[in-house]
Amino acid sequence: MITTSRNLRGTLVLLLLALTFSPAARPALAQEASPPPSPPAAEQAEEHRVDINGADLVELMGLPRVGPVLAARIVEHRRAVAPFRSVDELLLVKGIGLRTLERLRPHVRVEDPGAPAAPTAEPEPAPTEEPATP
Repeated sequence: MITTSRNLRGTLVLLLLALTFSPAARPALAQEASPPPSPPAAEQAEEHRVDINGADLVELMGLPRVGPVLAARIVEHRRAVAPFRSVDELLLVKGIGLRTLERLRPHVRVEDPGAPAAPTAEPEPAPTEEPATP
């Protein structure tokens, strides 16, 4: 229990630091940069969807109904169990039910966590030489 509390505290400290130094916290600097040319609408929709296997706490907290605690749970589940294979696996995270999942669905995506390696045939045993009999 103490370790979990320390991990959560450390996670929250990192989150606060990230928010403090993010460009959104400094609007004057964010306005100076010129925006890149906008891609087609279909690409924009896909770009704005958050990959739940690669998102950090700050990105996850940008999702509707996701605060620091739920974002930390998503990251912890991904780390402790396995990368998500589908958006529906968010239901395995404590605090996400059907209603929350349906609200998140248009905003999230799952990048292929890597297809499992193709099964390989077992190598044949090396032939053994029998001693020559005189």
